[in-house]
Amino acid sequence: MKKIIASLLFTIVAVAFLGFIACDIGGSTTGDLHLSISKNISRSTLVPDIDMDVATYVISGTGPGRTSFGPTETNLTSLTVPGLAIGIWEVEVLAENSEGMVIGEGTNTVTIQPNSAAQMVIVVYQTDGNGSLEIFASWPESALINPEVIGRLVSEDTLSTYDLLFVPGDTGTSHCLLEEIPKGYYDLTLSLFEGETFMLGRYNAVWIVAGSTTEGDFTIATEDLEFISDLDLTIENMIKQPYKITLTKSPDAEVIDLGGEIRIQATVVPENHQYQYQWYLNGQLLLDLEGSEIIIGADLGVGKYQVDVRVWNEAEHVLSSGSTTFKVRETTNDGTIVGVAQFFNAEDHTGISVKAIGNNILLETTTEEDGSFLFENLPTVELIIEASYTDYYGTSVYISAVDGEETRVSDLMILYPIDQYGSVEGHAYYIDKNNHSGIAVNIRTLEGQELPDLIALTDSDGFFQFGNVPVDNQTGLATYVFTAFAIDGSLGYATDSITGIVTSGSTVTTDDLWLRSRAASVIIFADDTSPWDSNALSEMLEILDVNYSIHTSTEMATLLLPVNQTVWIINDQPQSFYDAYAASQTRFNNFVQLGGTLLFEACDEGWNEGSIVGAGATLPGGVINSLNLYSNNTNVNPTHPMMEYVPIELSGSYASHNFFENLPANATILTEDEAGGATLVEYKFGQGRVIATGQPLEYHWTNSQNPRQIYPNMIFYTFYLPIYDIFATPMAEVPRAMVPRAMVKIQPSSH
Repeated sequence: MKKIIASLLFTIVAVAFLGFIACDIGGSTTGDLHLSISKNISRSTLVPDIDMDVATYVISGTGPGRTSFGPTETNLTSLTVPGLAIGIWEVEVLAENSEGMVIGEGTNTVTIQPNSAAQMVIVVYQTDGNGSLEIFASWPESALINPEVIGRLVSEDTLSTYDLLFVPGDTGTSHCLLEEIPKGYYDLTLSLFEGETFMLGRYNAVWIVAGSTTEGDFTIATEDLEFISDLDLTIENMIKQPYKITLTKSPDAEVIDLGGEIRIQATVVPENHQYQYQWYLNGQLLLDLEGSEIIIGADLGVGKYQVDVRVWNEAEHVLSSGSTTFKVRETTNDGTIVGVAQFFNAEDHTGISVKAIGNNILLETTTEEDGSFLFENLPTVELIIEASYTDYYGTSVYISAVDGEETRVSDLMILYPIDQYGSVEGHAYYIDKNNHSGIAVNIRTLEGQELPDLIALTDSDGFFQFGNVPVDNQTGLATYVFTAFAIDGSLGYATDSITGIVTSGSTVTTDDLWLRSRAASVIIFADDTSPWDSNALSEMLEILDVNYSIHTSTEMATLLLPVNQTVWIINDQPQSFYDAYAASQTRFNNFVQLGGTLLFEACDEGWNEGSIVGAGATLPGGVINSLNLYSNNTNVNPTHPMMEYVPIELSGSYASHNFFENLPANATILTEDEAGGATLVEYKFGQGRVIATGQPLEYHWTNSQNPRQIYPNMIFYTFYLPIYDIFATPMAEVPRAMVPRAMVKIQPSSH
């Protein structure tokens, strides 16, 4: 196993302090030298088999009159050298690995002066010189008749190009050794030919270290030929990541159907750097694709494909790469969907209209006497099955058809007679697309009012509508939550919800719904990560299957806030934290307005005594966080996902500290205090959303008070993860993925 390599670019700060042992007017004749060592280690990709982690710093210096100190060895981050003579000193630092090999060096000078402090910086670079690159390639002997491997190495620093000459070895093998390569980062591309016909290629980032050989093994396996007419080249991946690169595929599958698309997103840790991305498909650079996310597949033939991403950080001079694979398969369009749709008050169920609706799909049929229906010749696709009949409420279900398999709608689709109803229309958009088809919108109640399943699908402009939405027979009104989610090839997006009131005999237009890519990771801000001495945050981070980074308030003014990440502000922080937030509030407002998700735990004036209002700050959109401590709250929205497994009556010490004022009209209120103040809310601001709480949820979690389920629910909901009773579910049974929520079966009263 090759060791992870550290590029040697770290800083040694040397500060000289005057020694005040003799305090006469003529000044001191000696001073102390204090060295502070700060490592800034960058990690690489395809690497040599040596340890590049610094184990020991060897420090020495020469001064006036042939005075000197050292060599002194240390593995600490600071060193004080007392009693140095006044004058100019030259200090040298050697960096050694655990085997005593010098892997870096640097020098600098400093002047020791009486009655003053001098500072010096020594930058230790990787030892200069040349290294080698050795590549081994192999394939099944019978796979190729006239094989040839061609490689090219390009320097990131000088753009110098080196052609790699591969020499055939034993049957089915080839080998290349290139020597005298200057140290540094390189781009390596390999191309496999059968005679003059290009077959496949690969890309890797490479790091060359002076005096060492970087090796790579590239193996073509028999099983890799399954979907390729001639040959598929697979690299035995020896990449050691300088940054942690995660490639996420949506749909999360190893196989897509011919003509389908796959979204691939690169997440890089550490985050918030200015990365440059280049994408390769089977070793060929995709010139028209850049950025951290790509969509490919529509024009690919049947076969197996490898996608590589090249990630470059100019500021830190670090190169890395990551890869993933997928297959494109021939479709037989041999899937079926069967189900039953029936009238609520009849025995003959003939003639109910049933539609199968999806992206560029509209199929229609009618039911038999027993209500059965059938759709045939389907590919693998996500569909809405909609049953309707004149003077009856329609009903819909969301279901997946699988090519070559039969899929059954598990529950009866019941149609109930129409009474009072209204209509709903609106728009749902992808935040990063121009074509907004493929978004489904469903309806659910606030208080569990009975309602048939209703799902609508957007057109390319994002428009959707519902014709017959039930309302209360007495008031002629009903309040519903409208939730948008992506279907079929548009998976990988988080949901969005808004609340609306439907009026009998009229059409209501909802606020716009916006779908954004699910957060690749979360940025957490906290000066105190354990408010109320609770370990709730650390325990939740162990459960969550997301990448995260924790930052103090000192970074609020400078840290990048990409809208494809979620920002999470932790409860009960000191006043300096909220002052820093107030100074940077415009940045957080802009983050949400441009499409970001902000999880704002706004319960303040706890043990840390900080106040958001005291800092002169508000939540995005001008929402005011007001203080009013109550021992009791009420769950006013029990069917909302965040309220699953949460009691109606909530009590704690306290149940809430804060409530929210000046909320937008489209806010969804989930809990209220004793005076009716909103203590847990979700609201839209611009193209983004805010989830905010005024409750001491970490305290509830640690002290087993009955609102405690809100804390995990709120976090799961924000990250589009499964919601479950965390205090009753064994960890082995914890779900790790969430699908669009099924509608609750509702039965209106008959008249």
